[in-house]
Amino acid sequence: VWLFKTWIRAMGGHPPVCIITDQDLAMRAAITKVFPNTRHRLCLWHIKKKFVEKLSQVYYKKSKFKVAVKKCIWSTYKKDNFEEKWKTLMVENGLERNEWLQQLYEIRASWVPVYNRDTFFAGMNTTGRSEGVNSFFDSFVTSTINLREFVIKYEQALKRIVKRESDEDFKSEHKYRIVDDDEFLLKHTSKLYMRNMFNKFK
Repeated sequence: VWLFKTWIRAMGGHPPVCIITDQDLAMRAAITKVFPNTRHRLCLWHIKKKFVEKLSQVYYKKSKFKVAVKKCIWSTYKKDNFEEKWKTLMVENGLERNEWLQQLYEIRASWVPVYNRDTFFAGMNTTGRSEGVNSFFDSFVTSTINLREFVIKYEQALKRIVKRESDEDFKSEHKYRIVDDDEFLLKHTSKLYMRNMFNKFK
């Protein structure tokens, strides 16, 4: 709770419109208390990871269930359609009594994209930046290195991150964005957004 209150102060009293987290119960309680009007969405990456752990009998590399569940989550554009497809999947695979899937279905509004189309998430579905950082550091450190080596490798990784960020900042500041004179909205957003976000908007 303290962290989120500090965050609000740092943001000039403005809570976030949306927030993406894993299924941590303490964090969920804190978000509900401090950000009552913020749309809280669960990270799809964490949920998909649990599919592998909890449903290994049906959710393996080339299983029909894996393909069908992916389609059900990502390719449904109406809530009724998702619910109908989900229930069919459960029956076809004998998973109607699976407690974990039942709980997941009960909180579907917090992780299935079709329930969150009314909120702008800037193209994010996962706690992607943190997962990206984790995988980035994984390429530098292993479980077998000692503390001294860890510090050296960690420092190298941080230097690479800083270099990438400064390269991106330079490109955003100095790389010319071609926008036609009659495209007023694009012209305006080119001054507001960094390069990557501008390209998404464009």
